[in-house]
Amino acid sequence: MVLRDDNILNIAGGKIKPLDLPDNPYYLINLDTMYLQSDLHPRLEEEHEEWKISPESRSLVQYVNFDAYEFLEKYRVKFDRIVVYRFMEHIPLDRLLYFIYLLSTAVEIGGYVDVIVPNIEILAHMILKERELSIDEFSAHDILVTTEVVNESSSPHLSLWSPLRAKYYFELEGRFVVEDISTPFDFDGRGIYMRFKARRIK
Repeated sequence: MVLRDDNILNIAGGKIKPLDLPDNPYYLINLDTMYLQSDLHPRLEEEHEEWKISPESRSLVQYVNFDAYEFLEKYRVKFDRIVVYRFMEHIPLDRLLYFIYLLSTAVEIGGYVDVIVPNIEILAHMILKERELSIDEFSAHDILVTTEVVNESSSPHLSLWSPLRAKYYFELEGRFVVEDISTPFDFDGRGIYMRFKARRIK
């Protein structure tokens, strides 16, 4: 079976495009509550299914202003890839397994979730080494570390991530296997992240 990678959901994408977009035409739904206008309309699922059956000669990109949980709960069409960059750390621990379950219902078997999150191991090491910094070096260090550990109160970080935690949470219920962990991963000018794929196996 040849696995496709041209049918993509970008959760909380904002202005960030998914990495590694295919060279061939693709269908991309960018999902974020920050969008002023939304392409969510009654025929979106029908149009999406039509594109999957016979992809057009051009890529189609949609912008949908909708809550991620509710979208995953209600949207019927499955994706080859779901992109989740700098969002999983905002999921509260008591909702994390449910969110991962929702991801499993929205991605095809053999498809995968592409995740970028702050790696708490890197951040913990930075905290432990901060005693070696000068006062002049501390300000920039503090902004980076504090932001990536706790963030602003309006959008707090509510779960911690490391390679072990990625495998534990995504593989716990047997729906995913975690592959291709890359850390440290440089993203948006910061080298404190990890990137991994969680491939749906059942």
